[in-house]
Amino acid sequence: MGLDINKTLPDGTSAGYWKVGHVESWTPAPSSEGFGCNLWVDGYATHAYREAGANSIMNQMYSCPYTGAKDLFQYMDLTGVSGEVTGTKRLGPDFPAGWDWRDNGVSGWMESSDDIRSGIYDWIKVCVPYFSGATDQWTVGEA
Repeated sequence: MGLDINKTLPDGTSAGYWKVGHVESWTPAPSSEGFGCNLWVDGYATHAYREAGANSIMNQMYSCPYTGAKDLFQYMDLTGVSGEVTGTKRLGPDFPAGWDWRDNGVSGWMESSDDIRSGIYDWIKVCVPYFSGATDQWTVGEA
């Protein structure tokens, strides 16, 4: 599985298909978030190029703690008529129905699948602004 979304760098390099290329666990440093993983996402010109064995042309890396997914979107304070802050609004897409930070974190992916990558795509689409609006792209032979 991968994600379809077009991204273009200032130099004109463009990728339209993204696939998790590498997942690496990390252990905590003093005063850190705890155990987690780094996710490397490789960008290809198109899904067809990836299937034909082409090399990636862009790479992104994101970190997520094991104890829950990390939201990389910003939040904005909401104020009432008195000017006091009454809450916050997420500046990104709504969370899918049934979204749970623990279940959609790395520990949730590990508990629900023998392949850690199966849930990473859900997390990337919801929690990483760069991939907001991406759609799933299945590879031949994948269920």
